[in-house]
Amino acid sequence: MEIKGLVKDKISQYLSNEITKEDVYSWVKEVIHEMLKGGIFKVRNLEVWSMITELAGIADIDDVYCDELMHRFSKILSGNESTSFSFFIQIPEKHVTNNLTNTKDILLNYSKGEKLSRSDISTLKLITNKMFTTPNTLNEVLEIQILDLLRLGYDFYPDEEEINFGLKHTVFISDDTSQETGYLAKIITLLECYEGQKGFSVHIAFNNGVGTVSIQA
Repeated sequence: MEIKGLVKDKISQYLSNEITKEDVYSWVKEVIHEMLKGGIFKVRNLEVWSMITELAGIADIDDVYCDELMHRFSKILSGNESTSFSFFIQIPEKHVTNNLTNTKDILLNYSKGEKLSRSDISTLKLITNKMFTTPNTLNEVLEIQILDLLRLGYDFYPDEEEINFGLKHTVFISDDTSQETGYLAKIITLLECYEGQKGFSVHIAFNNGVGTVSIQA
């Protein structure tokens, strides 16, 4: 059973008086310990991370508030209440998975006005041809967003040794060429987060019992 199902079961057991607050607290401590070894970077674990960390504090709250918290989480996981959670995270070096080698350096050189080589432009074109299904890890969430922004804003022509900026889909933007400096800086910032050099916020929006993970750098 995945972690969300386990959390839901523990809450249900508590609300039906099958286990105590102390039992939930002991279980949550073990879960957090295991997740911090690397499991936290899986999307299915991120979905309930905020709930788990909040449950880690139930040993210090009274039974009335604990019951309220459990009922609220039960409603959220059962799809009877919509809500959102946010937290800040930085990927430790040992958990970085970099499938975009040299991309940040290439874009940094480009942002400084340096002419890119045919090889550099070919590298960018190659990575933007990469296709994804549903992301399973936080690294993949970042990678998809980086590649989506590159595809949206740029065309790569290795044979002509050229990169052309032009937002392919816009709303209420008449002069998209003036957007490039900020747009490129955003991609580079995401790459720094992807490589574990910067922290970023993770946002989980719950609707109908399902948490959707997004990031903001």
